[in-house]
Amino acid sequence: MPRTLPVLILSGDLDTVTSHGDAEQAAHQLGASVTFVDIPNEVHAPALGDPYGCASRIVVRFVIAPSAPPDTSCTATIPEVRALGVFPTTLGDMPPASAQRGNTATAAELQLSAIAVNALGDSLLGEGYIYSLGPVNCARGYCGVGLRGGRYVASQALDRIALERISYSIDTSALGVARVSGAIFPTAPGMVSAQLTARGPNGLAVTIQTAWNERLPQAIATVSGTTAAGHIVAATLPAPT
Repeated sequence: MPRTLPVLILSGDLDTVTSHGDAEQAAHQLGASVTFVDIPNEVHAPALGDPYGCASRIVVRFVIAPSAPPDTSCTATIPEVRALGVFPTTLGDMPPASAQRGNTATAAELQLSAIAVNALGDSLLGEGYIYSLGPVNCARGYCGVGLRGGRYVASQALDRIALERISYSIDTSALGVARVSGAIFPTAPGMVSAQLTARGPNGLAVTIQTAWNERLPQAIATVSGTTAAGHIVAATLPAPT
């Protein structure tokens, strides 16, 4: 290969097939004509099936003008891979949502609110995996089970998901409906909004609305609603994985 030939190497920093280090080494060995672009929070072949329209945009611009410096500003908008802090066995294991102005809910009620939001997040992640495996797997779309019981039903377009008594811990259940803007593939989900009802031990219950933007780095879910005891829920928590 002529050492003056422009070459673009994109490397997802979470690539487990062609490691990030191998890609950097290849770029070094190929010489000064290589443009190396690190794509954060992405895996193998980040420009294929690109959910955020970033890596593929860099490739297109390189094909049009291979000698021009790449515009990599879009990489800063790719959200991190959110990791779950805890798989709660019981309600008491769940970190509570963070109270905001106007909140009168108790710590246990804020824990139950967080359980509901995370039950939804777990279901959204599950539907994406089931979708990637092929055709619909139930009469209404894509169906799966909750972490510790219950199930969810997602529409064929993945723009609506119903929670049917999902047990995210052994002593709670959550039900409700969420709507999601954007599809899982080839674009990433956007805004998630839902109305959820959750029940826990000792008569605890909350009815909440929650929303967050899946495309934002360090996304925050807002939570508002009421409890069975008549308290007001006004809180936030990190968007679920």
